[in-house]
Amino acid sequence: MSSDSAVAAAVVAAGGVPVLVHALRVSPPAVCQVTTFSLFRLMREVDGDLTEDQLSSYTSPAAAVNGSSSSSSEAGSSQDELLLLQYVRHGAFSKLCAVMGAGQGQGSAHELAFSMLLSLALLPQAQRLVADRGEVASIVQVLSSSSSPATRLEAMLVLGRLAARCVAVQQDAVREGAVPPLVDMMQAGTDEERCHASRLLALLGQHASTHQAVGVVCMLVHNPDNHFAMVGEGLVPLLVSLLHRETPGKTLTYALASLLMLAIAEPRHAAVVARTGAVPLLVLISREGSHRPVNRELAAALLAVLCRSQDVQVDVVAAGGIPALARLMAEGTDGARCYACEALAQIASGTDVRCRLVARAGALAPLRSMLAPGGSSLSTLWAARLLKVLVQEHSALREVAEVPGLIALLPEVLGRRPLRQQQQQQQQQDELPPTAAGSTASSPHIVPGVTTSSSSSVNGGVNMASMDVEVQGEVASAAAADADLEKAQAQLAWVVAALAANRLTRGVISEVGCFLIRPLVAMLREAQAGCGAGLGLADVLEGLANSRQAAAAAALRGLSRADDRLAALVNAELALQWWLGHRVELPRLAEEGIASDWYPPME
Repeated sequence: MSSDSAVAAAVVAAGGVPVLVHALRVSPPAVCQVTTFSLFRLMREVDGDLTEDQLSSYTSPAAAVNGSSSSSSEAGSSQDELLLLQYVRHGAFSKLCAVMGAGQGQGSAHELAFSMLLSLALLPQAQRLVADRGEVASIVQVLSSSSSPATRLEAMLVLGRLAARCVAVQQDAVREGAVPPLVDMMQAGTDEERCHASRLLALLGQHASTHQAVGVVCMLVHNPDNHFAMVGEGLVPLLVSLLHRETPGKTLTYALASLLMLAIAEPRHAAVVARTGAVPLLVLISREGSHRPVNRELAAALLAVLCRSQDVQVDVVAAGGIPALARLMAEGTDGARCYACEALAQIASGTDVRCRLVARAGALAPLRSMLAPGGSSLSTLWAARLLKVLVQEHSALREVAEVPGLIALLPEVLGRRPLRQQQQQQQQQDELPPTAAGSTASSPHIVPGVTTSSSSSVNGGVNMASMDVEVQGEVASAAAADADLEKAQAQLAWVVAALAANRLTRGVISEVGCFLIRPLVAMLREAQAGCGAGLGLADVLEGLANSRQAAAAAALRGLSRADDRLAALVNAELALQWWLGHRVELPRLAEEGIASDWYPPME
């Protein structure tokens, strides 16, 4: 035995380990540094020269209580591992964390503390001891409070080793607040910090089936820069495994939201979600009314994203997705109905068979309520898009024509004015003199959603800064609603053209045709006022499906060809527009070379 090993044996045999560990609390930095060095040298000198009796000569009170269990678990441990376990039993882990992160040790003491912590964290028995003693918070404290990037990185390495195979450490780390600093590093840290933070977060969520862990993942996926790292660490299979009935409602919400954000941002990630078996589970969630409404909505949204792939469309149909989504359209929230319409529109656009399946699965009746007055512009848009897809197949077209009250709604929807036009009209009324405007002149014109009065302005009760923000939000929301409504009207104009072109449905559309002509001519007039008559660059860039001029022209020509009486009304309305000074033309779009791509043939 060497002289150093003899000293080490004497120190251990005399119970020097608890004395040295206790000395780490001493405030003078010199004492702390010497003590850290002594513990490190003691660990290095234990290389087989000490006996088992010497290593176990001193037992802490906690170890004495569980002596039989600890001795059995440490039977196969080497002598240096047994010494490290003694360190942990006497509280060295938290004190070494303090030396590493709280500024007690400087220079070499910091490095030696980090080295010993790495060695401790590798031992399975030490991992359990640290968790049992409640000392995981010590390393979490270093992670969250240190201002040094190098120290934070070292703390992540120690915590990663400590939590690698110990579920208790993982759960304690989440509970003690390891998540917020890791999230901060994912968002604003260095490349190395972000790499280690993503791995550690994936590790913490691997076995901790808690609401907090999945909530953390949901926070992280808000940043697209994190997606590839998280998917690469196996996050998608973990989230898909939570899509079952036994998962708590809010945890399921976080899992669905995380998968949705991953799939939306990157088609390759959407393919990973589909390959891991998520489709049948999503269909089940969207179908069962026992789930939270928000979960059914998120499931429908994720199905809509996945259905952008034709291969996934086959899986959705095979899993019973068409009747499930049709049921969701009837009983879901407004957002869920929109997502269900989007998914069904993509499924139906694949083949004529799927188009007939969607039409006969009960998806047509809910479209009537989505188009009815009082609904949101977004629900109107997706209902119109699904209708436009369905009327391209002859059997589904007849199904659409037979839905009670559905065709009768078309004149009202096509005649709706965008919110900006309503505001312009209201503003014109407000600018009239009191004798002409009546009671409306006394009411100030304000943006919807912002309530003020003259008295509040005089009394200084209005926060102008917050009002400006609210006005900007309302204006942006109104513009988006107007755009959705105009796209919906273009889609419904194509539906009118298809109904008028088919001899079996021509009679149904002729019954309301006289009420359709004026809003269609108004749509044509507004479109031509912006870009001129005929298909221009704006129509090509926007796409014929959303081109209001092309859609209105197709619908008016279809009505003119379907019924001589309607043809006379169309010509009369166009003549009236010219008399009023509006240069409205009905271009011969049906005879152009691209007509077969968008104009329904007459039958």
